[in-house]
Amino acid sequence: MTLLFAAALLAAAFGVIAAPLVRPPRRPADGNGHAPGAVDELLERRERVYADLRDLELDRGLGTIGPDDYAELRWRYRAEAIVLLQTLGADPAAGSGTGPSDEELAAEIERRVAARRRSPAAPPNGAVHG
Repeated sequence: MTLLFAAALLAAAFGVIAAPLVRPPRRPADGNGHAPGAVDELLERRERVYADLRDLELDRGLGTIGPDDYAELRWRYRAEAIVLLQTLGADPAAGSGTGPSDEELAAEIERRVAARRRSPAAPPNGAVHG
């Protein structure tokens, strides 16, 4: 009886260990080079960014966000949306109006860096020193 139990336990252990070696490898769902779960995660992130953009527009309409904060957050969310769309294989410049081009993003970064260098040092996070 003990020998039968040991043989069954050994066969089960062998099956668990050998199963990944025998199973065929996973293939991407849509042939774009992304694993199936990765595409779902990218799509979820894209929807979150779109929701953030909608919320930002609502906040601007309600007047609960200043123009500088609005411009910075809008630029940031649109840049993230562009990266996500490019990763997913969409062409954000193909008339969808989802955001600025790479050149526009680079120019905006340079403009903001130059503005920060010209302005006096501001306290972090709008903190007031005194």
